[in-house]
Formats: sequence, C-alpha cells, structure tokens
Amino acid sequence: MFRWYKNAELCYVYLSDLVGWDDGVQDGEDHPDRDGAIRQRLGQCRWFTRGWTLQELLAPRHVQFYVSDWREIGNKVGLHRVLSAITGIDKDILLGGNLSNVSVARRMSWASDRKTSRIEDAAYCLLGIFDVNIPLIYGEGPKAFRRLQEAIMVSTYDQSLFAWGQFVDSPSDIFDQDSDTRLDLRTLPWKSIDQRPRRLGLFADSPLDFRASRDIRPVDHQYAHALYRNRAPSIVSGGVMTNMVIRRRLPSVAYLDDPELAYKEEAELAILLCRVGGGTSVNGGKLIGIVIRPCGDGYYSRTDELVPVDEFVSFYRFHNWTRPRHFLPWPDFRLRHGDIFLRRWPSGFRKIDDWRAFVSSGPSWRRVCLEKVLRPQDGARGNEYFCIIHELNSSEKIGITLKRTLCGPAHSSSSFSSSPRPFGNLLVDASSFNDQTAIPEYNLRGPQSIVDSGGGGRCRESPQYSHVMAIPSDTWELERDHLPRIYAKVQRMTLTGGEDGSEVDIVDLFMLWDGPLAQRIKRAMPDL
Repeated sequence: MFRWYKNAELCYVYLSDLVGWDDGVQDGEDHPDRDGAIRQRLGQCRWFTRGWTLQELLAPRHVQFYVSDWREIGNKVGLHRVLSAITGIDKDILLGGNLSNVSVARRMSWASDRKTSRIEDAAYCLLGIFDVNIPLIYGEGPKAFRRLQEAIMVSTYDQSLFAWGQFVDSPSDIFDQDSDTRLDLRTLPWKSIDQRPRRLGLFADSPLDFRASRDIRPVDHQYAHALYRNRAPSIVSGGVMTNMVIRRRLPSVAYLDDPELAYKEEAELAILLCRVGGGTSVNGGKLIGIVIRPCGDGYYSRTDELVPVDEFVSFYRFHNWTRPRHFLPWPDFRLRHGDIFLRRWPSGFRKIDDWRAFVSSGPSWRRVCLEKVLRPQDGARGNEYFCIIHELNSSEKIGITLKRTLCGPAHSSSSFSSSPRPFGNLLVDASSFNDQTAIPEYNLRGPQSIVDSGGGGRCRESPQYSHVMAIPSDTWELERDHLPRIYAKVQRMTLTGGEDGSEVDIVDLFMLWDGPLAQRIKRAMPDL
C-alpha cells in the first residue's frame, strides 16, 4: 500500500467531518492567523487520528485536501507547516525528504496517538514507513507489533527502537549506597505492584509507548555501526539476545508479594546509542539509558523508564563496556511451600562453590531467583542439606550449611514437594576447613532427626558449630577467634496465597571479621 500511494500522481483526502469551511483561510489567502485557524479546524478531523492515514500522508508527493462539500482547502506542500504542527512529522519529510534519515523512535512517535480498528493494523499500517515486510496474520493480536519490531531490529543499527517509555531524572527503586545499605542493614519499604516499575522485555507493547520519543535520534558514530557486527541481534527462546553498553551497576530494590518483602538487588544502567535534546547537532544532547534487571538463569528485563546520560561516546570505552544481554518480560517471582529465602547473605567473602545433598531424582535443592531462594526438588523430604562455600583466604574456606530438621515419622516416604506438609526447624551450621581437610558432611543414608544438644548451640550431627533455630523467629551469634563473626536470623512466614499450611523460611545472615562493623550488625540484628 505504501508503494502504491508513493507511485500515485495525485492523492485526494476527503475530510467528511470538516463542515462549514471559512473561505477566508483557504490556501494562498493572506491572513494573519491563517496557520493557527487552519490548524485548529484540521486538528479536529478524525483523519489525523487513524493509523492507516499516516502512510496516506507520508507516501505520496502530491496530496490535496477537501472538506465535506468538496471544496479544496489546500495541498500537502502549501499546508506543510500546519500538517507538521498537527502530526509532529518533520516539515522536510512532508516536502519529500527521506524517511530513513529519521530515527525509528521518532517515526514510531508519529503513530503513538493514532488508532486502528484491528489491533494488528497498528503494526501493519507502519510496514512501508519502516520499509520492512512481515506476513499479515489477522487474529494474532499484539504479536503483530512485536514482529514489526523484530523486522526493524535486524534491518538497522538504530537503537532508538528500544528508546520507548517515559523520561525520568533518576530511576525508580534505585538508592544511594550509604553505610547502612552497604551493610544491608536498612529495612527497605515494600511497594505494591501498581507502585513499582514492571519488568518488561526489550520491545514496546504498542506505538503508544513511543509518545515521549519524538526528539530522539541515533548516534552516527563508528561504534554504533560496529556494535552488532560481532553479535547481531536475534530472537532466542522467545526473547531478544543483543549487545548492550553497560555503563554501571546500580543498587536497587526488588520485591516479593507473598510474603510482602523488599530486598537488595543489583540492576544495571545500559546506554542506548541514541541521543535526546541538543537541537540538530550530531553530538548535541544526552545519551539515553535504560535500567535493566537480572532475572536469573542469564535472563534480563527492563523497565519503561528512560534516563538521560551525559556520557562521551568513545569506541574503546564502549567496546570494553559492551556485554551480551538476553531480554525477556519476566513475571514477579513467587515463593512456594518449603522455600528458603536468603534475603541477606555475606557478600564480603567470595563464594566458590555450592554443595548439596542428592536424592534419587537428582539434587535435592535448586537455587532460583538469582540464587536467593533454595527450592526443594521432587523427591526431597525436607531434611537434605545445602552448603554454600566461601573463601576466607588462599587456603582456608568456610561452609555455611542450612538443613531442616524432620517433622513427623523419621522414615516418611512422602515427597517434600507433594503437599504443604509441616517441616521442622532450620539448622544453621558454620564449618571451617582447608585444602587438606574435607568439609564435614551430614549422614545422608536416611532421614535423621536433628536435636539441639544445648550448651553453645552444638548439634550432634555437626562436628563444628551449629544451631537449630527456634520457630517462628530466632537469632544466632557465633564468635570464635579463628572464624569470622557470624550473625544469623531466621523467620518462619506463612504464604497467604498458597494452600493452607504453606510456609517459608526467611534467612538474614552476616559474616565478617571482628571490629566496629561486626558490633554494629550485632546490635541491629533484633530489628531486621
């Protein structure tokens, strides 16, 4: 259709809802308020709100406009200033300029306030404007607009395709790193779903998402053209795999809804190779950043916030910052019965390994939600251990082990995940070892009840230091000269959205060498 209009000698636009046109403001008349008067009248016409009429305005060279009684009110060239003010389309484009010189985001913004009768037509009416081809499949709904963006992505280096959303001075749920947040001592406020940014994929849902993107233009720089050469954008597992310039990491807040908890997470600020503001200067204005958040298993999501970034484009700097990212829209994570949520965990000691018990079907635990959640797997009965190994120095390690006590018959054959059956208290153990000694292991030949022997919190199954945490909440302090100070708190919480009896354990654990910071954490533990 776009080519059909473009090849036409002359196109006529009949404005059926424009009645009673004033001859005093016809094209060619010398009237001081001519443009303003015409804009006011024309801007109310339905023709300027329809999706398919955008290509009818852009494609043909010669267009004449008529009112309801077929009186001519002007042509596209004579009315180009008025048409530009109504539609936001560049004047030189209305006069026949090359559409490929306009950024993807700006072209999308021209359609942001237009409507189509069918959802799919919001994409199909833009095919000629972006010079791409996709099959027309009516009935696919919003998928059509995604397929349009996929076709555009592989045909241009212009990353303004991803510059949709709303501009903000600073992203939501990002905080400054003061001493409390570095130590993870701050209690982060929880927000409901409607108060926090959604975790979205890299593509927009509709042209409406580009409403604020009309002043965005691509960076015409050597690196902008080189970004995709080593890894061309592609669709992998339903998401977008592409290179991104990662400027810096951002301390941020993530949320669970059942129970209502907020916790620290590390987001990233990715720079898109496009600018906003600064007039028409090639190097004017600021680059555009988007906030991306890890989702686990190598996937990332983004928010709909656009952040102006004052950064100089350097080939070598940007090359060093470039990383592959796999984008998918990501649902909010939900805990389920038996999960152990590691809300706070030591970050000052390098984690080198995980050791876990095995059952007949494989590992008894799996780490999910960016390794913050220990989830029991099929076949697990609930008392299998999970040990996280941290490095103290080049030769010494420490293993922090979590293991649930059994609740019920010692040799129950029912799977832990088969139903929300009760489970026992959580044991926390700290065992040091070195390259010449193996880490102490628990007896895995069969379910064994763990009994707190008292007298310092020692447990008969652990050869070193452990404590069985009381329900519903308990704290434990381990202070030994040869070990870092360990402070742990465990809370048993009920899931309101699960089956009756669904519970999870929330773990806050700190580990650091003795000193003022250790004493500060010790004092703060009861209030966490």
